[in-house]
Amino acid sequence: MINSTKIIQYGQQIAFIGVNTLNTGFLTNEIRNSLSKEEASDIVQGTELIVHQIIGQLRHNNEELNEYKFRTLFQYFFDKVAEVTYKTIVGIDIDDISFYVNEAFEYHEPDLPYYIQEKINVIIPKTAALSLSTLRYIEQEGGDLDHYEDWLPAYLLLSTSLAMHFVLEIDLDDDLELQEFCEKVF
Repeated sequence: MINSTKIIQYGQQIAFIGVNTLNTGFLTNEIRNSLSKEEASDIVQGTELIVHQIIGQLRHNNEELNEYKFRTLFQYFFDKVAEVTYKTIVGIDIDDISFYVNEAFEYHEPDLPYYIQEKINVIIPKTAALSLSTLRYIEQEGGDLDHYEDWLPAYLLLSTSLAMHFVLEIDLDDDLELQEFCEKVF
């Protein structure tokens, strides 16, 4: 069985911009925003509960999953956690945030200001490459994609941590920053 910590560490390593991460790197480690430890912990703990609920829904629905659906779930969690993180930072009530497995496989756009959603849209190719690379890593380390209960929690928690970090890095007040952001990431 693959170690969950290794999955998260692998994904976090390839998420930072560098010479070896041109296809997957989008984080710079230039933090502009902050969450208290309690706020960050609440987001992670809440997401952990949701991950287990989603896995239960997948099992209950006898959902047949493939790489595309795993990557779709990864992006869905990224988007939803980015929304939660943004709303937490700016002080917007987050009681209205809900995660539904069926919503993940339909068109979904988080409830974010347009310029922040555009920053997420710009990095979708990188998050897709990162999630695929992480799936390959999981298989390489002996994980079986058919037995997703063993590794999917770590995979989705990786998405959670990356989304939180991403929102902590972007300028939440500047809708003119997109060009500069694109130049940095690409």
